[in-house]
Amino acid sequence: MINRTPVDRFTLAHFALGFVLGRTGASFAATVALAIAWEVVERPLKSSAPALFPNPRQDSAPNALVDIGAAVVGFTIAGQL
Repeated sequence: MINRTPVDRFTLAHFALGFVLGRTGASFAATVALAIAWEVVERPLKSSAPALFPNPRQDSAPNALVDIGAAVVGFTIAGQL
């Protein structure tokens, strides 16, 4: 189920963001901060403007944590290339 299971179709987008940030010279700290900030801001945005999201259902805690982790993994892989 989207936004309920730890990994869903949006996990790849979080990975891709981390990868792009890693390739463009963002710092690890900035990448982690951005990933966390998005998860914090996403919840009220889904409540106040659900039309902005393809699936406005709130993320489960495991899903939010995996999304942050996916960004970190993307960043780390980008640094290895």
